[in-house]
Amino acid sequence: MKFAYLINAHKNAKQVLRLINQLNNDRTDFVIHVSKTCEIGFWSEIKKLTKSYDNVFFCKREKSIHGGFAIVQATVNGMETLLKAGSKFDYLHLLSGQDYPLKKNADIFDFFENNSGKEYIKLWEMFPEEETDDFKNHPWGDHRQSFRVDRFSFPWMGGVLIIPELGSRRLLDKNLYLTIKIFIYEFNSYRKKGTIKEEFWCLFFSRLLPEKRIFDLDFTLYGGKTWFSFTRALIEHIVQEHNNNPKWKRFYKYTLIPDEMYFHTIAMDSKFSKNIVNDYLREVDWKGGDGTHPIFWGKADFNRLKGSKNFWARKFDNEVDGEILNLIDEDILNC
Repeated sequence: MKFAYLINAHKNAKQVLRLINQLNNDRTDFVIHVSKTCEIGFWSEIKKLTKSYDNVFFCKREKSIHGGFAIVQATVNGMETLLKAGSKFDYLHLLSGQDYPLKKNADIFDFFENNSGKEYIKLWEMFPEEETDDFKNHPWGDHRQSFRVDRFSFPWMGGVLIIPELGSRRLLDKNLYLTIKIFIYEFNSYRKKGTIKEEFWCLFFSRLLPEKRIFDLDFTLYGGKTWFSFTRALIEHIVQEHNNNPKWKRFYKYTLIPDEMYFHTIAMDSKFSKNIVNDYLREVDWKGGDGTHPIFWGKADFNRLKGSKNFWARKFDNEVDGEILNLIDEDILNC
């Protein structure tokens, strides 16, 4: 069996190299997507650090703004690069540059050899039938984060603009004349906060697209965690669907955080759904994070990481706590 790792990265080249070195062996290939929004110097440094590796590839770069469709496209770019390069991988594992293994390579290979053909991803139906347990105990809460799909989300001015603005409805519930008067009245407060442009474009597009999205889909919507471990056959299916079936991009291009929905839905809408194990095999702690990102692991978390059944963990950052990776190397990976 052979592996490929697709690594989405944007900072700390030496930490990414450390991740590669820990996973590297003669049965593994790597493809790295470097966001166009990466930290200054990262792109040139990571290319320099991996120059001597004949199993490390780079794919076409996207401007991977958090919440936008470019992250999905970046992941597909990595898949295509591996396939075109002739990589013989049987499984592809999606990681970020701030992930790290919690098990030895031999143990990871053994697991996937013993479970060959199974697909690993954490997912759930976005809108299950009412009165079901999935509806009552939905991971995304009572609203099931419907705002991800029922509005138009697209990159704008370095961020993601969500239209129409339905939170306060301050730009929708009054006629255009009164709305402009309110904008002028609030202009100084916008200026002090540095949000004049954002508020103007929010007003403009909310007037242009004042209603929720209307869609009639022939597939069931799924959401979940971004990261996965998929077989080569499913990767080939995803690439084919992405490039040849326009319904996917037509719908998801204007959704919010589509990387937490796109691959999940394509997989569940395929023959591979029967092979999906609802587990992504990553140790991640969202409870202590800021709501949009998980915690950074530190040396105080070592015992939890050592006792984890999972194969990889995220997130790590040398600038936050560099000692934890040393502890993992010495006490878990024995290197």
